[in-house]
Amino acid sequence: MNTKAQVEFPAPGSPEATLFALSGEQIDPSTFLAFLDLLPIGITLTTHSGDLLACNVALAQSLGITGKDHHLLQDYLGQTEVTPQGAHQPRPFPDWLLGYLGHAADCDRNPPHALLIQLRRPDGLYLYQRVTTRPLSFYPGGVLTLYEEVPTGATLWATPADTLPATAPAPQDTRGMHGTHYDPLTDLPNRTLLDDRISQALALAQRNTTLLAICHLDLDDFAAINEAHGHATGDSLLREIGQRIKNSLRGSDTIARIGGDEFILLLGEIASTREFEQTLERILDVIATPFTVAGQRIVLSASIGVTLAPDDGCDPDPLLRHAGQAMFTAKQEGGGRFHMFDAAKDIEARKQRDIQVRIMHALARTEFRLYYQPKVNMRSGEIISVEALIRWQHPERGLLPPAEFLPQTEGHASDIAIGEWVIAEALRQTCIWAQIGLKLPISVNVSAHHLQHPDFVPYLSTVLESISLEYPDFDPGWLEIEILETTALSDMAYIGKVIDACRELGVGFAIDDFGTGYSSLTYLKRLQAGTLKIDQSFVRDMLDNTDDLAIIEGVIGLASAFQRKVVAEGVESISHGMMLMHLGCDLAQGYGIARPMPASDIPAWISAFVPPASWLESLSYPWDREDFPLFTAHLEHQCWLEQLLTFLKSAPHTGLPGTFALDLESCPFDLWYRNHGAIRFGHMREFSALTPLHEHLHHLAQRLVALKASQQPPLIDDLVPHLQTASQDFLDALQEFRREIINFADMPPTHWSQIRGH
Repeated sequence: MNTKAQVEFPAPGSPEATLFALSGEQIDPSTFLAFLDLLPIGITLTTHSGDLLACNVALAQSLGITGKDHHLLQDYLGQTEVTPQGAHQPRPFPDWLLGYLGHAADCDRNPPHALLIQLRRPDGLYLYQRVTTRPLSFYPGGVLTLYEEVPTGATLWATPADTLPATAPAPQDTRGMHGTHYDPLTDLPNRTLLDDRISQALALAQRNTTLLAICHLDLDDFAAINEAHGHATGDSLLREIGQRIKNSLRGSDTIARIGGDEFILLLGEIASTREFEQTLERILDVIATPFTVAGQRIVLSASIGVTLAPDDGCDPDPLLRHAGQAMFTAKQEGGGRFHMFDAAKDIEARKQRDIQVRIMHALARTEFRLYYQPKVNMRSGEIISVEALIRWQHPERGLLPPAEFLPQTEGHASDIAIGEWVIAEALRQTCIWAQIGLKLPISVNVSAHHLQHPDFVPYLSTVLESISLEYPDFDPGWLEIEILETTALSDMAYIGKVIDACRELGVGFAIDDFGTGYSSLTYLKRLQAGTLKIDQSFVRDMLDNTDDLAIIEGVIGLASAFQRKVVAEGVESISHGMMLMHLGCDLAQGYGIARPMPASDIPAWISAFVPPASWLESLSYPWDREDFPLFTAHLEHQCWLEQLLTFLKSAPHTGLPGTFALDLESCPFDLWYRNHGAIRFGHMREFSALTPLHEHLHHLAQRLVALKASQQPPLIDDLVPHLQTASQDFLDALQEFRREIINFADMPPTHWSQIRGH
C-alpha cells in the first residue's frame, strides 16, 4: 500500500508559500537571493547533481557558521551527517542530498516532495528538520531546498519507507521501550518522551492555574571542549552535566536531552516568576562549578532561554521555539545567563518579517515606480537635473509615497534590493531621455545601510559598465548620489572612502537635508560631496522663522566658502524663491516649482516651464550679502512686535525675552541701517524716511514696558493701537524703500552708482 507522508506544507499567504510562488516565475536572481535571507528557515540552491550554488543566512546560522562563506559552507556540509527518518545509518550530507534530489525529481507530487531528517553537525549538535524541494524556473537545472526545524522531535512525523531515497535502509525497530524514550548517552528523556511530558505539564498548569516554565539550555562553546579534549571527554561531561541539573530539580520537573549539548527543562507548578528564576540561577551555578574529567579540570557555562505557559500560549511547538529564541538572545548577551522570551517583541519581529516579505514580493512583481522631481535654476529658468523618488503601486492601497514603506526596510536586505533597483532604473531612464535629445542628469537617494555595504561600490561599477554597454553615449557624470547628512556623519572615514571611490567612477555626490546634523568645517573638508541640499524644513519656514532663515544664510555661506553647489528643497511659493535668490541660492526644487511626476511627463513639463517673472527680474538686483538684515527686516519686525504684545498681556513680574531689542542700540536692523545701509543707500529719500518711523517704534515700546512695570493696564490698552499703527507705517515705508531699489535696478548699469553710493 502506498501511504503518503504526514507532513505539513506552507500555508497560503505565508512567506514560504510566497517563496514557492516566486520560484516558478522569471525574476531577477539577485532579487530572489536577497529575498531568501529574509526567511527564518534554512535554504539551499543547488543543481540537480547536488552542487551548491547558494545558501541563505538562516541555514548558515543553524549550521553554526557566521556569514555565508561559500567554500567554508562546502567544507562544513562535507562533514555533516544526515539520517532520514526511519533509517539508522547516517550518510555524508553531499551523498544524501544527491540521492534525495534524484528521488525527489522522480516523484510526481503536488505539493512539493517533503522528507524528515536528523542532521548531525560536525560539532555534535543534532537538528531535526523537514526538507522540501522545488525547481527554479529562472535557473534551468536549479533546485530550491528548504530545511525547517521540527522542534518536537522527528518521531512525531510519520514518514513511511516509500518517501525515502531508494538507497536508504528500510526502517527497523530494534529498540526496547526504554531506548525509545530515553537518550542513550545521558539516560535522560529524549524528544519523544519530552513531547509526552510537556503535554502533561501543560494540562496540569491549566488545571491548577499555575505557570509552566519551558527552558532551552545550551552549553556555551561546547564544541571547543570536544576539539580540545576529545569526544570521549565531551560525552562524559554531558552525562555529568545532565546529572547535576537533574539533582537541582524537583522530582516533578523534567530535564530532557534533545541533541548535542542542548537540554529542555520543564519547571511546573510555579506560583511566581521569582520561583523559577531561583531554580535557573542554581542550575547556572552548578554548571559553572568546575568539572574534573579524566584528571582534567574543565570550566563551563550555559545559556538558558525561558518562556512561560499559559502566558505564551499552550501549543508545545511555539513554546519550544520561543524558548530557543530566548536562548540565542542569552548567548548574544554573553552567555552564562538566562533570558525571558518577549512575546511582544516576537510579534513585532514577525510583523516586520511579513512586511519584508511583502516588499520583496512587490519588487519581484515590479510594483515599484520612479517619479521624478525637477531641479531648476530660478534665475535662468534652466532645468539642471531631476531627482528620482520611489513610489509603490500597491494593488490594494494604491500609489504609496516612500514614507509609507521605506522606513520599514532600514537595515534589512530589502533596503539594498530596493536601492539597487532604483539606481539601475534611474540610469536606464536617463539614457532613454538622452536618446530623444534630453540629456538630463539624475540624482538618487541611497540609504546608510546600502552605502556602507561592502558590495556597494562593486555593484555601482558593474551597473555603470552594463549601462555603458547598452547605451554607448552614457556618461557616469549624469548620476548623482544623495545621502543624508546623518549618514555622512555616522562613519566619516568610511563614507569618505566610498565617496572617493564613486567619484573615481565619475559619479557625483550630494549631502541631503544639510543643516539637520552636526555640520562642521572639518566634515565639509573631508567629504568631497559637490552639492549641499538645504533641508526643506528650513526652507518651508524661512518666511516665518528668523532662526531658519539664519541657518539657510549660514549654509549658503559655507557652500560658497568650500566651493560647493547649494540646492534648496521645499520651495513652495514665489516668495520662497525670491528670498533664496536674495541670499545667493539660485538652485531649488519643491512643490512650488513642480511635483514629482512619471518619467513620461518630464519632456512636456520641461518644454512648458517658464519661471515667474519676478524671479527673472531678480537677475538684475544689485543686492550684496551684507544686505541680509534688509531682507529679513520685515520678518524680524513682525516677530519683535508679537513678542512685545505677548509680554504686555502676560502676568505681572513676567520678563521680556532675553533677545528682545527694546532700544535702538540693540536692534539688528538699526545696526545695519547706520553702517552698511547708510553707505549704500544714505542718499535716498526713502532710506532717510525710515529713521523717524523706526525711532518712534522703539520709543513707544519703551513707554509700554514702563507702563507694564507700573501696572497700568488701561494706559497700555490706550497706547497699543498707536504702536500697531506705527508698526504698519514702518513696514509700508520699508516696502517702498525696497521697491525704489528695484526701480533703480531696472536702469542701465551705469546708473547703479547712485544706489551704491559711489
